[in-house]
Amino acid sequence: MRLAIAASLLLLSAPSIAAPDYTYCEITGLALGADKEFVGSVSARILDRQGLTGDSGCQAVWRDSYATGKRLSAGGQWSDLDRVKWQKLQDFETKVLDTVISGLNLGL
Repeated sequence: MRLAIAASLLLLSAPSIAAPDYTYCEITGLALGADKEFVGSVSARILDRQGLTGDSGCQAVWRDSYATGKRLSAGGQWSDLDRVKWQKLQDFETKVLDTVISGLNLGL
């Protein structure tokens, strides 16, 4: 009985293993699929720094997102999920461009 309680406490106190965040896998695939090379290369660089470039889960997300980016940029049908994904790309693109502009010190 004590052993079972001790084992339960150990399981509850053990740090949980977080799943990798594939946000930039998705953004990179969407951007490159939509021929947004600059934003795609920035997000690909982030993937590389996160060590996810060779991750099989990331590669699967990337391939799916690349196909989605191709389809959407060619005028394909949009679902609600497509709109959410595309908004992530747009938000990232805005952030990257705003950061580049502020780094130019143009006084804007």
